[in-house]
Amino acid sequence: MVLEERLPAISLDIPCLLDTGDCDGIVLHDVPYQQHGTADFSITNTGSSVLQVELGLLRPEFQVEPDQEDLASDETIDFTVSYVPQSFQPLTDVLSIEHNASDHVMTVTVSGSTDPDGDDDGHDHEASEAGDDCNDTNASVYPGADDQCYDGLDQDCDGWSDFDCDQDGFDSAIYGGDDCDDSDPSINPGALEIPGDGVDQNCDDADD
Repeated sequence: MVLEERLPAISLDIPCLLDTGDCDGIVLHDVPYQQHGTADFSITNTGSSVLQVELGLLRPEFQVEPDQEDLASDETIDFTVSYVPQSFQPLTDVLSIEHNASDHVMTVTVSGSTDPDGDDDGHDHEASEAGDDCNDTNASVYPGADDQCYDGLDQDCDGWSDFDCDQDGFDSAIYGGDDCDDSDPSINPGALEIPGDGVDQNCDDADD
């Protein structure tokens, strides 16, 4: 949808102007928490002289790039509004567009909302209300998932080190820890040694 400015010098390929009140403006809905969502629009100089435009937004969660440009006659330049949600509440901002064709500042509504389940695994981000997903960018990571030891991922979000497969509080010696048998929680450097049983329970390289 192209909207003409009051003077025949600029047009916007953008959903709507704030003062028309009849459309949603630039909408960035269901953006995953702390990730980037973007929406593009363009400005065309329909006048005969160089059009200088400056663009700005109020809230730090929203950015526009580029934020200023000089457009030759009949030139069209693409712009991008980005949104990085820092909460789970919907936000609204106003994109202002100043230009040298008139003193009138064009304004466009910008709205953003957050998808609490950014990876669509059925578990909301742990920072959201009642969320429990410790990695909402990976659909294989959520409470109840099958945890694969030693791959560096806590798939089931239980907080245990991925290099402590027997969950005795000591990482495997193979992966830089000091647990000499990471398949048996009764064997670790803090275990009580049972003399003469042929097992090195406390990982001191001896059966005491």
